[in-house]
Amino acid sequence: MAVVLFFRYGGETVLLDILARYTPLVEPCGDEVLVDLKPDVLGKLSAEMAAAGFNRSMGAGANPLIARAALLASDRGSRGAGRRGVLVRRQLASGLLFQVPPGSETLFMADLPVEFLWPLPVKTIKLLRGLGLVTAGDVTRVHERELHSRFGTEGALVAAYSRGRDHRKVRALYLPPDVIWTLDLERVDRRDEFERALALGAERITHTLRQDMYGYRHLELALHLENGVVVEGGREFTEGAPDPLRMRLQLGMLLSLLAVSAPATGMRVRAGNLYRLQGRQIGFFTVSRTGEDVLLQTLGAVNVKYPGKLARGFADEGGLFRRERMRALYTGC
Repeated sequence: MAVVLFFRYGGETVLLDILARYTPLVEPCGDEVLVDLKPDVLGKLSAEMAAAGFNRSMGAGANPLIARAALLASDRGSRGAGRRGVLVRRQLASGLLFQVPPGSETLFMADLPVEFLWPLPVKTIKLLRGLGLVTAGDVTRVHERELHSRFGTEGALVAAYSRGRDHRKVRALYLPPDVIWTLDLERVDRRDEFERALALGAERITHTLRQDMYGYRHLELALHLENGVVVEGGREFTEGAPDPLRMRLQLGMLLSLLAVSAPATGMRVRAGNLYRLQGRQIGFFTVSRTGEDVLLQTLGAVNVKYPGKLARGFADEGGLFRRERMRALYTGC
């Protein structure tokens, strides 16, 4: 079962980058952030936050309402901390964690003021106060039919929030940072040398993506030429599971589209539009070693029988240029 964290932060993208390495569900809003992640990575996340210099008290619970209410209750001290024994205080490497155990949400909310029903509009909370409903527990004693007659469709939300139920999910509003790989070159102008460098880049980038369980949907290749010119190109790809062979072919395609007019002194590859992979997707597009061996044996036999007939390189492997040909057909460029 996932746990939702809530804490305040100062807009530091470094902190958001750390969070994005553990879960795609990072929702920053002003000076606050909500995170939905697996409980077993909480200790590791806290240690990394502490190592980066971040010390934060956090609220934790089954949903955004409870997570934020937990931290707000801790700020109020014993008066607002819900019923005794419900709010658990725990010391982490990056600060204090105030957590509401699963199943105790209604009990936790019961003694809290109606202001803790923070997803509701301010005017609704004022109306609750005007009706003499001071705590969330007071609201739970009102039949939902009465709440509906007073607040309309919002009455169902009033009833749910007062019991610690929140149907909303943490939204993935912070994209993980792109993976960038650079390499210095010594006046490279031969295709085979570029291909060797691209193979190395594909290995490094896909290794990083696999570690963090991310796929990619965008690739960019840039070459720094000795005359000061930078030539670059990028493309969107629908199948972005981190397979080094496939990325090498995609980068080879991009290389063929660049107008290289002078030897290159540097190379930059960027994988962007990252998204979280499911476990079964990691090896989905990976070419098996057995398949590669069989293919190499077949090509070797063909080359023996028809010497000089096989083309070597990235010419049009896997039909990767098909998209470019169709694009040129429809756009005229």
